[in-house]
Amino acid sequence: MTNYILKTQSLSKHFGKFAANESISVGIRKGAIYGLVGRNGAGKTTFMKMICSLSSPTSGSFELCGQSYPHLGSARAKIGNLIEDPGIYANMSAYDNLKAKGKLYGGVDKEKINDIIRIVGLEKAGKKHAGKFSLGMKQRLGIALALIGDPEVLVLDEPINGLDPAGVAEIRETLQRLNHERGITIIISSHILGELSKLCTDYGFIDRGMLIKEITSDRLGADCTDYIRLLVDDTDKAKKVLGSLGVADVTDGDTGELRIVGMTAGTNEIVEAMVLNKVKVYEISKQGTDLEGYYLNMLGNGRES
Repeated sequence: MTNYILKTQSLSKHFGKFAANESISVGIRKGAIYGLVGRNGAGKTTFMKMICSLSSPTSGSFELCGQSYPHLGSARAKIGNLIEDPGIYANMSAYDNLKAKGKLYGGVDKEKINDIIRIVGLEKAGKKHAGKFSLGMKQRLGIALALIGDPEVLVLDEPINGLDPAGVAEIRETLQRLNHERGITIIISSHILGELSKLCTDYGFIDRGMLIKEITSDRLGADCTDYIRLLVDDTDKAKKVLGSLGVADVTDGDTGELRIVGMTAGTNEIVEAMVLNKVKVYEISKQGTDLEGYYLNMLGNGRES
């Protein structure tokens, strides 16, 4: 049985006649790194605000850490977030920012603060004021602030947006440490699938406020693998023919379609074998897509919102 730390049922948020989110139902496993993928304005931030109790749903429900909205009780303290402005005091050090946030939780000891600073990689910042931090350092401090209170779930809205490649790598390494060392479930939004693919275990694609698809990283990788598409009149017979050619990795696609991965033989050899065994071939072609192509297909073939 899957251990979900967050489940939503038809979660919706309307502003007048505008549906920012419409009937979103997701299941996020405990210990997962869940990538919420969508263009700017797709509804990612609205969804995140609702599960963080920063905004009330118009309809629908959700369960967080075994407790149901709106009666979340202790579950509210088990979720940390970095959504929009992290609320950093520019004239204070990372340590003092964390100490100030800790007062909201009744105080946090020095050892705990230094541990958070270490895990987000800000130990070299010293007494430097946060206002002089690079964008990447500010994002890591925002994540550190979200860790005050020892959350089980961390919700991050576009934390890599605007960062250079080095900054993106730093954030990615920080999140991997939090997930692997602390077992924190991470929900992270972005429109940059290429970066999320290096981090996430699961994905939810959102477009125009609606959930288009949920998929695991393994399945996403398989869907983005190059393959030969073979459209025939008899798939069972065609599989036997392919077996005689030494092809083992064959999956069923749409009606009459077979997908062949890792085929060393050429398409001409496949067609010849099918003809000899009286299997009609309607189409054979090499297919495949990269992550960017998959992303655009999921979000409506790149149409404007």
